[in-house]
Amino acid sequence: MKSFLMTQISAAWIAFCGGWQLLRREGPGQVQFWFIALAIGIASGFAALFFRKGIEGLQSFLYGTDNVQTLHSFAQSIPWYWILMIPALGGAIGRPNLA
Repeated sequence: MKSFLMTQISAAWIAFCGGWQLLRREGPGQVQFWFIALAIGIASGFAALFFRKGIEGLQSFLYGTDNVQTLHSFAQSIPWYWILMIPALGGAIGRPNLA
C-alpha cells in the first residue's frame, strides 16, 4: 500500500514539475491565466479572512471580550494606562525599525 501511494505522489510531482517547466517556457495561455488569477484571488481572500480573524482573536485576548460592540463599555472599566499602552505596544511591534 505504501509503495502505491509513493508511486502516485511521485507521478503527481513529476507531472507538476513538467507542467511548471512548460508554463515557464511558453507562458500561460488565456484559460491558464484565468485560473492563475482565480487562485490568487482565492488565496488573497483567505489571507484577508485570516488576518481579520487574527485581529479579533488578539482583541479578545488583550481586552478580555469577544464582542466588539461591548468593547467601548469594557474600555471604560480598565485603567487609563492600558488604553494608552495597548495601541502603543501594537505600533511598536508593527514598526520595530525606528532609526
